[in-house]
Amino acid sequence: MRDHRLLLTVLVLPGLLAVLATAVVAVTVYHPRRASPAAVAADSCTGPARPDAVGVVDRDVDAGSDADADADADADADADGSVDGWACPAPEAAVDANAALTLRHGPVMASLLTKYGERQCLPVGCWTRLSQQWAEGDFTIRYGIDDHGRRVTLGTVTLFVEDRLQGPLTVSRRQVLTASGPGIRDAGIEGERLYLSGRCPQGCATGHGRTYACRAPVARRDGRFVWTGPAYQGAADVAYGSIVHEFTWRDAGGRPGRWFFWVKGVTVLREDNADFLYASPDRLPTSPYQTAWRPD
Repeated sequence: MRDHRLLLTVLVLPGLLAVLATAVVAVTVYHPRRASPAAVAADSCTGPARPDAVGVVDRDVDAGSDADADADADADADADGSVDGWACPAPEAAVDANAALTLRHGPVMASLLTKYGERQCLPVGCWTRLSQQWAEGDFTIRYGIDDHGRRVTLGTVTLFVEDRLQGPLTVSRRQVLTASGPGIRDAGIEGERLYLSGRCPQGCATGHGRTYACRAPVARRDGRFVWTGPAYQGAADVAYGSIVHEFTWRDAGGRPGRWFFWVKGVTVLREDNADFLYASPDRLPTSPYQTAWRPD
């Protein structure tokens, strides 16, 4: 009997260990999934940025100190009755996105892209995959101030991004921010390349910040800010990746604080032959976007 038990141990134990190892890998391996219902549900307008609303491209900012600073700012605001800001997806975001796509590519192409599932719309706007190496996004944000309990809309901003793949290189060829209302100033854009994994489905920065970029607009006219050129780019040679764009702006009237909007792009896949391509546009990282106001 002892020999039989020893034999069973020798034969069965390796198999059990292999099963356990497979289970561990299955837990940690990442597979792109469709955007969850929570990701596509409309969210309410947001006021001062909470600790978890720190821009995803602010990699070097200590979250604890940011949380303390925001808490102090909120306390000061409550004490002196100062004005806070807010931002949220504009109700017309999807309509604006469809109109922008039609204007750029014509009604026939826009209809085909929608018909064959090459679009994914969120409350804030839509991503479109025009090819396996070309993705575009159109978004609309409404922003304003909360003046002693009275919510005041200052205006809206519409945003456009165009990303292309060149091997492992993601080239953000063009970004546009157009403001309507009293006007904005100090518009800027930041970006970071992300890798996706079972431990980081929301996306984590690649290359320890080497793929991070921050740019001022190269053209500005009548509330329209444009970023072009290959300077805003980075390589992310990972199995599953994405890119996050973060737009920021201030009120031209001198009101304190700044508004921001960040959005994560369509998932990039690395094939076994080392080709890189965009997945279906409904394959987005978790927490695909956020918009809010930050105090100074």
